[in-house]
Amino acid sequence: MLGVKVQLFFGLRNAIGERELDLAIENARPQSLLKELASRYGDRIEPPLIDAATGEANPHYRMLVNGRDLASLRDRPDGELREGDVVQLFPPAAGG
Repeated sequence: MLGVKVQLFFGLRNAIGERELDLAIENARPQSLLKELASRYGDRIEPPLIDAATGEANPHYRMLVNGRDLASLRDRPDGELREGDVVQLFPPAAGG
């Protein structure tokens, strides 16, 4: 198991009722973190973290790891998480 801290923002924070969670996830993939959150709080989170049709992460959520966009972490080409990472999760934004 891998321990990470998850900071929640906006609608996610309101839906879950916490601003920060300590989670133990099964593997280092970000998808594992989202699936753990979905299994715990899925009925409260809209839009869902995991697309029911595909079983994949909802691409509209933005994830930062230690304050940096996951895609920009060159030392993590597969996007893996590491013990003690702080993950910031932002729900989709709407507006115009």
